[in-house]
Parts: sequence; C-alpha cells; structure tokens
Amino acid sequence: MDDFLFKCLASSPSPLVPESDTLWLWLRVVGFLGILGAGGYLISQYKRKRIVNSPDAIKGKIVVADSCPLGNRQFLVVAQYGLEKHLLGVSQGQVSHLAKLDPESERVDSSPMDSKKSD
Repeated sequence: MDDFLFKCLASSPSPLVPESDTLWLWLRVVGFLGILGAGGYLISQYKRKRIVNSPDAIKGKIVVADSCPLGNRQFLVVAQYGLEKHLLGVSQGQVSHLAKLDPESERVDSSPMDSKKSD
C-alpha cells in the first residue's frame, strides 16, 4: 500500500511552476495594475475637465480648478466660480487675490524661451 502511495506522489506534477510560466504570470499582474492605474488617471482627468468646463455642474460652488505648489506651504491656486476664474496666492495664514483671469488669456504659450532665441 505504501508503495502505491509513493508511486502516485512521484508521478504527480511538481508544485513548482517553470520559470517561463512564472514570468508570464508576473507580466500579466503588472499589466493589469498598469491598465488599472491608467484608467484611474484618465477618469480623474475627465472629471477635472468636466467640472472646470461645465458651469452648470458647479452652480453656486467655488471650485479649485488648478493649483501649483511653490514650496514652504505656499501655493498658487486658480479658483473658479461659474465662468469667473481668479488667481489666488495661498500661504499658511493668508489668502491673497492676485488677478482675475480672462477666458481669452487661458491659452498657454508653448515656450517663451523660443521667442527670445529667434531675436
């Protein structure tokens, strides 16, 4: 009886998976996590654009459209109320109104250094 059990166990496949199968499994896991992360990023960008560009969705609410850390707990913040956008300077104990942003001035120059090179 012990001989039969030994033969059955010896003929069963090894619990160790060959390296190529293990590599394929890791690639699938990393690929899945990459797709999941990219999907989350795209959803957050879509939601941000929808909130910023849709005044009906934010009626009566002040929304932080964008922010930029300056260091030492200081930030530049673009706050939006309806269609109006304002640039604010925020520090630890103070909020300063820096400018009202015009919708026409929202385009961004690609690189101001290129215009200096051509001069």
